[in-house]
Amino acid sequence: ISEQEKALHGLETFRCSKARSLSTAKASLDQAIQRGKPYDIMLLDMGLPINDDDKREDKQNGLEVLLHAMSKRATRATIVISVYRDYALIIEAFRGGVVDYLLKGGDNELEMLQKRVLAAWDQVVERETNRILAERLNTLIPYAEQGLTYRLIRMCCQDECNDGYSRNGK
Repeated sequence: ISEQEKALHGLETFRCSKARSLSTAKASLDQAIQRGKPYDIMLLDMGLPINDDDKREDKQNGLEVLLHAMSKRATRATIVISVYRDYALIIEAFRGGVVDYLLKGGDNELEMLQKRVLAAWDQVVERETNRILAERLNTLIPYAEQGLTYRLIRMCCQDECNDGYSRNGK
């Protein structure tokens, strides 16, 4: 992603970490949760070996990482990048919570990945902004309600006092 695009989307300090297997991916996700900082975007290759020493890839390992990430809320958005064109796998990935699925080997693969990462980032920012605003509003509502109650009581008292004054001829 170009420096201009990074600046435009607020990604100047974006950091990446890499996991080469099911075990290291799950460990990285667990560490993110322990730190209290889930990943903003996870790029997930469905074909992962079980551990770093193993070379046998299995698409079920990618699904396991996805389900682990979603159950722990260790990522805010997940994009799958895969050679697997299996319709059932793609559906399962979307049901598991991915926001996008990019097939490897397509034309302009890197450009497409950049666009999808930026789109996912925009979604993350929008969701986080809405969450923070809702949180702040929820903390302000009781104070607003108290202020409204106070005003209503004052208005009612003034009306009663005005009515009392007019009836007494004062």
